[in-house]
Amino acid sequence: MTLIAHHHIFKNAGTTIDWILERNFPGQVLHVEGTDPGGRLRPRQVRNAAARYPDHRAVSSHSFPLPSRGQAWARVHLSVLRDPIDRYASIYRFERSREIDHPANRAARELGLEAYCQWWLDNPSGIWLDWQTRCCTPQYGAAAAVRRLQTRLRRRWGAPPSGLSGRHASGLEGWDADLDLAVEAALETALVFTVDRFDQGLVLLEALMRDGGTPFDASYVRQNVSRSESEPSEHPDETLSAEVKQRLIEANALDYQLLRRVRARLDRRYAELDPQGTHLTEFRQRCERLDGDPDTLRVCVPDQSDWVLVPA
Repeated sequence: MTLIAHHHIFKNAGTTIDWILERNFPGQVLHVEGTDPGGRLRPRQVRNAAARYPDHRAVSSHSFPLPSRGQAWARVHLSVLRDPIDRYASIYRFERSREIDHPANRAARELGLEAYCQWWLDNPSGIWLDWQTRCCTPQYGAAAAVRRLQTRLRRRWGAPPSGLSGRHASGLEGWDADLDLAVEAALETALVFTVDRFDQGLVLLEALMRDGGTPFDASYVRQNVSRSESEPSEHPDETLSAEVKQRLIEANALDYQLLRRVRARLDRRYAELDPQGTHLTEFRQRCERLDGDPDTLRVCVPDQSDWVLVPA
C-alpha cells in the first residue's frame, strides 16, 4: 500500500524528503522513474509499477504529476515548492559540481550566477519556465484533456483560448502548466508546502499520518546540500541585478502565483493545527537531537541503480 507518494521537484529539498521516507520505511521506498528523462509517467503506470512490490510504503519520483481530484491513489500525495530564483541558484551550484559535458553544465562552470541565468533566459527550457506549475498540473483525466485540446487550438490559430491568457503555458508533451489545475491539485488533492515553510509542512505531514493510524517521525538532517549553499557571494539577492530578477519573475509568473496560493493555504492549515507553535518547537528540538546522531548515517537514499524504471 502506498502511504506517501512524493512528487519530487528537482532542487526543492526532495532528497531530504526521500531521506525522511527511508528513515521511516527502511527498504520500503520505491523510486520510480521513466526511462526517458524528459518523459511523463501516467498515474496508472506508477500504480502498476508499485503494485509489483506489495511491501512498499512510499513512492518517490521526478516523473509523475500531482493527481487531479478523484485520481489520488496514495494516502498522502506530497510535493515541495520553492521561490523560483532561489531554486535557480541551487541548480547553478549543483550544475557547477557535476563533471559532465553538457551545455548547461559548461555554462554553470564558466559563468557567474547572473550570466548563467541570462544564458538560460536566452536558451529557454521547461525546467526554467514555470516548472513547478508544470509539476503540480495534473496532465491526465478529463480536465487535462480539455486543456490539451485548447492548447492545440491555440497553436493552430495563434491565439490563446478565451480565459486562458496568463494562466496556461504549453510545454513538452505531458508537461503543460495550467495554473487553475495546479492550484486545485496543490490545495485540495495533495499536501504541498514550501522550502521556506519546510518544518511546518512536515509537522502537518506527521499529523496526517498520525490521523491515518501510522506513526511517522518527519525530523530530519538536511541532505544533498552543495558546499557553496551558504556562501554570500552565491546568494541571488546579492548577485543578481534588478533587471535579471525581473526577467526571471516574468518568465515564472505562474510559479509565483502558485507559490502565493500554497503559502496562504499552508499558513491557514498550520494555524489551525498548532496555534501556539508548540508542535513546531518540539519538532525542531527533535531535528537538533538528530544532528550528530550516528544512527542517521545508516539512512541511505537509494541511488539510480536501485530505481524502478518504467517506459515513459
